[in-house]
Amino acid sequence: MGRQFRVHQSTIRRVLKTRPEHQKTSSVEQFGTLPPSQTDCQFEPKLLVWWALSAKGRSSVHVHRSKAAVGTDTYLNERIRKRLVPFISKHHHGDSILFWPDLASAHYFKRVQVFLTNQGIKCVKRSQNPPNVPHARPIETIWCLLEQKVYDRGWEAKNLDQLAKRIIWKAKEIDQKVVTNMILRVRGNLLRMYQKGVYSIVSLLM
Repeated sequence: MGRQFRVHQSTIRRVLKTRPEHQKTSSVEQFGTLPPSQTDCQFEPKLLVWWALSAKGRSSVHVHRSKAAVGTDTYLNERIRKRLVPFISKHHHGDSILFWPDLASAHYFKRVQVFLTNQGIKCVKRSQNPPNVPHARPIETIWCLLEQKVYDRGWEAKNLDQLAKRIIWKAKEIDQKVVTNMILRVRGNLLRMYQKGVYSIVSLLM
């Protein structure tokens, strides 16, 4: 899961990459909808947006309404079983997969980890997963692009349904060629960071 934020802020979710040739990204984003003055709820309503992308294609955008963090059953059934596994089977059958999530608890639920292991999907261990590597993960840029499109020209959501439709619509405007180029650079960027330091690739991204 990604951290919660209100409108006009950006964040990242998780990266799923394939070794050695094709990297995949799979992510969850949270979009807030109403400012505090418009809601008396203890937890602000938001949409959790899940999207898997790779150098070979993309999944449909899944939007889930929530006021709290996603539990084990929802995450495992709605994200992993129904969407991630079919996506891998369709676009990357037979590939060696490394699942690189962020540090949200949902990724590391025991049942989720057991299921991934049984499916032959390797996952970066929590102890080996840095809290934030914006320069290396293309999903950072992809979420920023999507957010810019969603809130273009000061657009604001009137309700959750309107926001959900806008997100799905704007996601289609992101060119697959752009996604592919970003993802295929991950391997080289990681090698450059290893050899020359974390910030050695910043200039390449500008």
